[in-house]
Amino acid sequence: MSGCNHKKHLESQIAEISDRIKEDSTNVDLFFQRIDLYGKLALTKPGMIEREIPDVERILQIDPRSKRAYFIKGLLALDKDNNTGAIAAFSRAIAIDSSYYNPVSIRAICYSDAGKFDSAADDWSRAIALKPGEIINYELRANSFIALGQYERAIADLRKGIASGDTIDASSDCLLVGELSAAMNKNQEALILFDKSAQLDRRINPQLLFMEGVVLFRIKNFQQSQSFLEKAAVIPDSSAKPRYISFAMPHYYLSLLYLEMGDRKKALEQFDLALSNGFCDFDLLANVTLKKHKLVAEFRRRASVFVPSKEMREKRTILKNIVERGYALSQDEHILAWGRQLEIAVEPTKQAEYQTLCGVCFRQIRKE
Repeated sequence: MSGCNHKKHLESQIAEISDRIKEDSTNVDLFFQRIDLYGKLALTKPGMIEREIPDVERILQIDPRSKRAYFIKGLLALDKDNNTGAIAAFSRAIAIDSSYYNPVSIRAICYSDAGKFDSAADDWSRAIALKPGEIINYELRANSFIALGQYERAIADLRKGIASGDTIDASSDCLLVGELSAAMNKNQEALILFDKSAQLDRRINPQLLFMEGVVLFRIKNFQQSQSFLEKAAVIPDSSAKPRYISFAMPHYYLSLLYLEMGDRKKALEQFDLALSNGFCDFDLLANVTLKKHKLVAEFRRRASVFVPSKEMREKRTILKNIVERGYALSQDEHILAWGRQLEIAVEPTKQAEYQTLCGVCFRQIRKE
């Protein structure tokens, strides 16, 4: 059936159901049928979603305990970006039937979007209890645990996904578990996981190269660290995995590494490269390495005189707002999780920059 004929067929069905509703105005099944048809027609005809709202309200007048009507009401609220209204509607559906999976899982996403990670984790736990085989729920609960700073619990959930073989991207999951291990100073464990991530996906992964370089730097394996950081700072070809770190951070770490290796000139050159690639000073210049080599003042001076382009200034403003929002929504500077929650909200061209500052290494860098 062609698109035009399909549209006419749906409109004909809606007209037929509408006539039947006139004859039987308390039959909720008819209203649900018309809602379903509106939804199908909305794929080709804008504005149809709006026509579902009166039908949902009519169903709730007829049957105030209609869990499906409340679920649809929640979806309609989400369609209007009304997260609070969606949570309220999904909560009514769940109150009617606590085993109703769909509103539980979608309410978890709503809570996460609202920064209510405790509530999100609770709902993911309910969803897991209802459908233990849905591995994605373990991964999503892990994101909530990360936001709450409960890294061990997050790792346990992520490992379930990896062990099941049903995870969407086992290599990325291994990388994330490695990042979390690194955040807890379990450096050797992190390196093992990074190696496993590389084995599962042979493509060049700048994020993986960077994190390996950071961990090797921490354990003072400077030669290998240098190799990984230099690779992370190079623009890979199109076969590489998407880049989620800025070019600034590998150069920044290379500057610290050269300081530890006694090469002040190269350290300053690398820091200048970090600046030219968009390095932002969010207290990172108070690093213990810079203090030890008495270069905090020099690095700050170079950062203060560097004049970024208009585009770079705009990116820095976005990053600053994201990081500050992360502080406001988490109790213990757990920036990582909020950064990951923002992936869908940030334009793809901005993802590389924000990911660096909101990554698991950020919390550790501030302490070093």
